[in-house]
Amino acid sequence: LLTPAGWPLRLAQVVEWSISVPIFLTMLSQLDPATASIRKCQASQSAAIVIGALGPLFVNAALSWGCFVVSTYLAAVVLLRMLSY
Repeated sequence: LLTPAGWPLRLAQVVEWSISVPIFLTMLSQLDPATASIRKCQASQSAAIVIGALGPLFVNAALSWGCFVVSTYLAAVVLLRMLSY
């Protein structure tokens, strides 16, 4: 699969996660981990990182997209929780 600009989709996924993951981790590290909600955010973000990293490794496009969708959902949940703080 290629993006509209002709780049391989998997390369686009790797670049996007390479930019967003350090930003998420920096923001999460600034929160107080003493509360259960913050620990849930950190766990969700860690899961998003692992699942997002696995996505480009799959040859099957459905599995790759599935990993991307799940990891994006987890990242969105983290963003919404952080927004409430």
